[in-house]
Amino acid sequence: MPLDPAQRAVVELAPQASGVVVGAPGSGKTTAVVARVRALLAAGLAPEEVLVLTPTRQAATALRDRLAIAVGVATPGPLARSVAAFAYQLVRAHAVHAGLDQPQLLTGPDEDRIVQDLIDGDAEDEAEGARRWPTWLGAEIRSTRGFRTELRAFLAECTTLGITPAALAARGEGSDREVWVSLASFAVDYQAVLARLRGAHRDAAGLVREAVGLARTLRPVSPA
Repeated sequence: MPLDPAQRAVVELAPQASGVVVGAPGSGKTTAVVARVRALLAAGLAPEEVLVLTPTRQAATALRDRLAIAVGVATPGPLARSVAAFAYQLVRAHAVHAGLDQPQLLTGPDEDRIVQDLIDGDAEDEAEGARRWPTWLGAEIRSTRGFRTELRAFLAECTTLGITPAALAARGEGSDREVWVSLASFAVDYQAVLARLRGAHRDAAGLVREAVGLARTLRPVSPA
């Protein structure tokens, strides 16, 4: 299927150019990405100089197959990776180079279990008179899968944005948002659990933020 003018404009950008492509599902963004990668390799870039990042592993797997067929050349590794997988690669390489423990990525079920254990502990504390959460956010609500999912997403977003528990608590107190103070307290306990785990465990959001920090501060090694 031929590319439309908007897709061709993306594909024909100079290799060093950057841009933002916006489109609804099914509008041809992925087709444009595949054609862009093919054009970059045809322009002389080596496969190891090209990488497509996707939000999820499933999307990376699907795109990886399309790219392999489209480029038709051998590559030293997959041309598409999820953001978390690429972050893991960066952090792991740095850890190996620095002689540190290699990172271990917590799975979604691992994170959910930690959150569930902390929520269960909050319910036990409330039975003894100690309350972390606002009264309108009762134990029945906090015990639901939906609440755990939203809580994990909130913690991940704070990590991504660099909002520490202390900063979150301060914002909550300054804007009279009691639940933010509660979330900050929960985040402290969540991070403490991660710190006590054996090995260098990270959740996905923490791993991505660490990788971003490395990308900003580390300098490439010049060839000898």
